[in-house]
Amino acid sequence: MYGERVCLNTYECRIQNGISQGQCALGFGVCCIFTAGCGTEINNNITYFTSPNFPGLLNDIGECSVVIKKTASDISQIRLDFLHFNLAQPNRKTGVCETDVFLMRGGTYQDIKLCGINNGQHLYYDVENVNGPITITILLTQANTPRMWEIKNVIIECPRIEADKQFRA
Repeated sequence: MYGERVCLNTYECRIQNGISQGQCALGFGVCCIFTAGCGTEINNNITYFTSPNFPGLLNDIGECSVVIKKTASDISQIRLDFLHFNLAQPNRKTGVCETDVFLMRGGTYQDIKLCGINNGQHLYYDVENVNGPITITILLTQANTPRMWEIKNVIIECPRIEADKQFRA
């Protein structure tokens, strides 16, 4: 189900609320998987945000939010990989997401709104110079509409180069 893992020692994986799956680093570490559900925070790189009862389908009305915290000042982007992303389709005439909406807020530029089927797609969200939290909210407004999501969140750091340093060839 979850592809990419982070190699940590057993204690670090546990205190960060990760799930240990197998060994790495010649047995000195564990392959740690981080997952997030509705109402949680993402504080780790490579975290999977999944719908309730994933991989089962969700048919309920409601709202599901997750907050992504910047854990370092040099984080410049968040990459979202939509491994599974099935929400209600947009309005056929207007292209507007009316029934279900994926909404990402708090970045450097504008908010992102998505709906429909986006399996295998990805996006980059700029968060450079953002101090507050980044929020993903999925609004589900119609009952008996089967949906599911599994979104891999990858935090991208871009170390800043001090202005007084010079590089010479």
